[in-house]
Amino acid sequence: MFRTFKIAFLLRNTYKVNGIIYSLKQIPIIKRFLPATLYSNVGLKRFAAILQGIREFFSIFIGKFLYLGLMIVLPAALYKVGKADAFLHMFIFLTLIGGFMNTYMFNPTKDKYYAMILMRMDARKYTLTDYIYAMLKLFIGMSVAASVFALFVDMNVLLALSFPLFAMGMKCFLSGMKLRKYEMTSKVPNENNLSKAEWGTVFLLLAAAYGLPALKITVSIPVYVVIFLVFATGGVWGIWRIQKFESYTELYKFLLVRSAIDPEKIVKDVVEETNRNIICRDEKITSRKTGYEYFHDLFMKRHKKILWKAAKRNACIMAGIFAAVLIGVLVNETFCEKTNELLLTFLPYFVFILYLINPGGRVTKLMFVNCDHSMLNYTFFRQPKAILKLFQIRLKSLALMNLLPAGVIAASLSVLLFVSGGTKSGWDYVILIVSVLAISVFFSVHYLICYYLLQPYKEGAYMESGTYTIVSCVTYFVCFYCMKLRVDIALFGLLAIAFCLAYCIVACVLVYKIAWKTFKIRN
Repeated sequence: MFRTFKIAFLLRNTYKVNGIIYSLKQIPIIKRFLPATLYSNVGLKRFAAILQGIREFFSIFIGKFLYLGLMIVLPAALYKVGKADAFLHMFIFLTLIGGFMNTYMFNPTKDKYYAMILMRMDARKYTLTDYIYAMLKLFIGMSVAASVFALFVDMNVLLALSFPLFAMGMKCFLSGMKLRKYEMTSKVPNENNLSKAEWGTVFLLLAAAYGLPALKITVSIPVYVVIFLVFATGGVWGIWRIQKFESYTELYKFLLVRSAIDPEKIVKDVVEETNRNIICRDEKITSRKTGYEYFHDLFMKRHKKILWKAAKRNACIMAGIFAAVLIGVLVNETFCEKTNELLLTFLPYFVFILYLINPGGRVTKLMFVNCDHSMLNYTFFRQPKAILKLFQIRLKSLALMNLLPAGVIAASLSVLLFVSGGTKSGWDYVILIVSVLAISVFFSVHYLICYYLLQPYKEGAYMESGTYTIVSCVTYFVCFYCMKLRVDIALFGLLAIAFCLAYCIVACVLVYKIAWKTFKIRN
C-alpha cells in the first residue's frame, strides 16, 4: 500500500512540476530565458519540486483557513445571533454541501487518469491510498483552522476539534452511499456532473446556511451532537463500504475514459456540444451590415440568448436589491441615515460588485470556441488593422451588454443617495452615474484586451496561459482591496473616469501594435 502511495505521490508531483515549468514558459519576459530543454533540466526540476512540496504543505492549511474565514467567520459577524452559534450553524450546512460536491473520490482528475488508465496501476490500492491521504490532509488542516477561528468567535476549542471528524464522517458516509448506488444501478457517480436533484439540495442547504441565522434560527450544540453521532456512525459504515468495494477498476474506466479517449478530448467534445446547443440555428438570421461588422453581427444574433441572459438576470437582481433597500430607507430613519453615510464613501465597494457581475470571461470563451479558433487559421484575420477593427466592434457590443446592469446600479445609487438625504453638491450625482458606467466599460475593455494580448485558450477551451491566470488573480485582489477604501464620491469617481479613459486608449494602441503576434491558436 505504501509503495502505491509513493508512486502516486511522485506521479502527481511530476505532472504538477511540469505544469509549473509550463506556466513559467508562458510568461512573456521569463520565457525568453528558458530553453526548450527545460523539462530535462535536473536542477530546475528539483527547484520546481521544492516549490510544489511547499505548495502542497501550505495548501493543507491555507485552503481551510480561506474556506472557514471567508465562507463562515466573516458572514457570521453580520448576524445578530452569537458568532459561535452562527459559526456552528453554517459549518454544519456547508459541510453537508461539501459531502455532495467534494467527496475526494469521484472527481475525474488527471493524476487518476495517468495512474489507473495509462499506467494501469491497481485501481483499488490507488483509490484507497489517495483517499486516505486526502482525509489526512482534511483532518490536519481543518483541526488547525477550526481551533484558531474558535478563539476568535469564543467557541469551545474541543467543540471545534470535532469539526474535521464530522466532515470526514460525512464524506465517508456519502462516498459509501454512492458506491452502494453504483453496485445497485451501475450508474457512475461524478461530482463534477451533479443531477438536478443534487443541485436543488445544494441550493436549499445554502439557503438554510445563510438564511436561517438572519431569522435568528441556528442549530444548537445538542442538535449538532446528535447530527455528529449520526454521521460518525454513518462514516464508519462508509469506511467499511469503501474498503469492501471491489469494482474500482470498472468504475474508474467509466469515470475517466470513454472509448479510450483522453480526458481533454472528452472535455473538448462536451464543450463543443454545449456551445452548439446554445447557438440559434435559424437559417433566416442575416444582417445588413458589411465586412467585419456583418461577421460580428451574425455572431451576436446567433448567441443573443446566452449573451444577454446574464446581463438581464443581473439587472433584475440589482433592481430587486435596491428596491428592498429603498423601502428600508423610506420606513426606517436610522437605516436612512446610515445608507446616506455609506453611499457618500462606499463607491469603491462597487468596483468589486461590477467585477463579479461582468461576463467578459465567458463571452471571450464563446468568441474563441464558436468563432476565433477557426478564423485564427487565416492570415487575414490576424492583420493589425483587422484585429483592431474587430476589437472595437466587439468592445461596443460587450460594453453595451454590461451597461445594462451597470446602468441599473448607477441609477439606483443616485436615487438612494437623493432619497436618503442627498449630498452637498449636485455634481456628485453626475459623477456617481458616469463613474459606475465607466468602471463597467473598463472591465469590458480589460477582459477583451487580456483575451487579445494573452489568448489563454487552446483547442477545446482549455485555459493554458500562466500569464492570464496571474493577471486574473491580480485583478481580483485589486478589486477586492477596493472594498476597503473609503473615498469621497467626487474624488474616487473622477479618478475612476480618468483611469478608464486612459485604459481604453492604451488598450487600442496595444491591440494594434502587439495583438497580431499574440492573438493565435495555442498548441
